[in-house]
Amino acid sequence: MDAGNISIIIFAIAIVFYVGELLPIPIIAMLSAAAMVLFGVIPANTAWAAFSQDSVLVMAGIMVVGSTLFSTGAAGSLADMIIEIAGGKPKLSILLMLAISGVMSFVLGNTACTVIFLPLILGVVIKANDKSVYEQKYMQILTIITSVGGLMTLVGSPVNISASGMLVAAGYAPFTFTQFAKIALPMFIVVLIYAFTVGDKFADMIFGKNPEHCAFVKDFIAQREKSNLKAKDDAAITNGPVILKKAKYKKTISTVILLATIGGLITQQYHGISLGTVAILGGLACVITGCITLEELYHKIDWGTLLLLGGTIGSAAGLANSGGGKIIAEFFVGLLGSAITPISVFVVLSLISFIISQLMSNTASVGVMIPIGVSLAAELGMNPLPVAIGITLCASCSFITPMASPTQALVINWGSYRFMDYVKYSGPISVLLVLMVLVLVPILYPLI
Repeated sequence: MDAGNISIIIFAIAIVFYVGELLPIPIIAMLSAAAMVLFGVIPANTAWAAFSQDSVLVMAGIMVVGSTLFSTGAAGSLADMIIEIAGGKPKLSILLMLAISGVMSFVLGNTACTVIFLPLILGVVIKANDKSVYEQKYMQILTIITSVGGLMTLVGSPVNISASGMLVAAGYAPFTFTQFAKIALPMFIVVLIYAFTVGDKFADMIFGKNPEHCAFVKDFIAQREKSNLKAKDDAAITNGPVILKKAKYKKTISTVILLATIGGLITQQYHGISLGTVAILGGLACVITGCITLEELYHKIDWGTLLLLGGTIGSAAGLANSGGGKIIAEFFVGLLGSAITPISVFVVLSLISFIISQLMSNTASVGVMIPIGVSLAAELGMNPLPVAIGITLCASCSFITPMASPTQALVINWGSYRFMDYVKYSGPISVLLVLMVLVLVPILYPLI
């Protein structure tokens, strides 16, 4: 049996384990990557290369910076400020932060924005005296908003840049800087509306109207209370004003580190330092300045999320590099038979991109689908641009599984989500966004 078919079998078995929750999700992801190596689909250095990729390093570094904001009280202070601006209304405060995170993702990127705003939204959730405001309701929607916001510009998501590079490699002009904006903007508005209407109701149905804080958040709260008690004890034994001054110092410095890290990420094209390095430096700065200890740094990194992300990228590489993704795509295209028309090709290719992006990273699925899409478009005399746009946008609407994108993987512990929680909550909005793509792209970009 060839490597492509073996990779498909491995993925099929992994899906059964994911849906049945037979093992912890990070363990399933790591086992899938290991299986790709054991059965000779890809070499070990390819399977585990994800742990040195920028996406993983950015997530690890920003996790530390964002969590330090929470433990020093800076996130709480920023949350208080936003709550005050919103007139003391927690839901309006979160809506404001979701909108800001989406706008920032236009240039900062969806992954960094998600990690930065997680502790801020958590700060509002904890301070809110409202049982209808809880973390499970807002963690997933944050990832969706930043992902859709990242579609507004070419630099907002790695998927956009990868897709543009694929077009150039096929001999066509690259995407413009705001190529997707005409479609992404209405999508962005729809997601914001969904968050506080239908999505709000869905969350209450899935998680209950008054759920307890999840284990991950309880741990965060316990760490903060422990730090506060230690500060009070120190103040009672020594000089109280000195302790308070030190706490204020940590709060200020952690905020400065966050702003400096954001600045470094935004200006990466000018200084040339990789995004992962910038984020790691931000995390190290939290230790060097005394905002956290080295032991606390270890605790502030969500290792389960990093294992999930690394394993998912590794197993996705097996599916893509072995030709497994191409086999799946060509199978579905072949189902068209004699019914091939420009609109049917566009719809089928876009939907395939959406489907396989739930199983492998959206960047990898674009790498598989765009070469197939543009070559098929050329054979049929179609305009390749709308085909490439449809494939890219539908891949970016993959929110139904935690393996679909780094941001989806990131929040799995923050909300104590199960695999089916993604399907139930993010499934409806994902389908709605894909339908918007299928309708708007042919209108704005003629297929022929």
